[in-house]
Amino acid sequence: PNAGTWAVIGVFLLLLGKWAALAQSLPARVLLLPPAVGRLAAMLAAAIFPYARPEGLGGFFREGLGWIQIAVAILATLAVTAFTGWTQFATLAVGIVSALGFSYWASTRLGGGLTGDVYGAVCEVTELACLLSLALQNR
Repeated sequence: PNAGTWAVIGVFLLLLGKWAALAQSLPARVLLLPPAVGRLAAMLAAAIFPYARPEGLGGFFREGLGWIQIAVAILATLAVTAFTGWTQFATLAVGIVSALGFSYWASTRLGGGLTGDVYGAVCEVTELACLLSLALQNR
């Protein structure tokens, strides 16, 4: 009941895009990559962009985030990429570029920072970008 019209439309389009990408009969192994890149993207967004407000649950996520956690996330994502095949490095690049672009766009709309909701949106948008990249590569 508290979701706005644009939020509902956005979620519908996101799910439609994911469904369309998954309908392309992707190999099961490559389906590990979008969630891994999505979580890395949320961490990078939290590390690079300031938090938009002093309170909020997203601030707790950002507070506990250090370079050790980011390094481990990068290594884990590279390990998943290696497992899925180094040819999927392009998918990793598409995901990171889309995450940083979306994060920059959102931070300009929110006055220079991000919120916890935006971290979640970064993760979902990155997963969609990765799935669409995989679908285009497997055509």
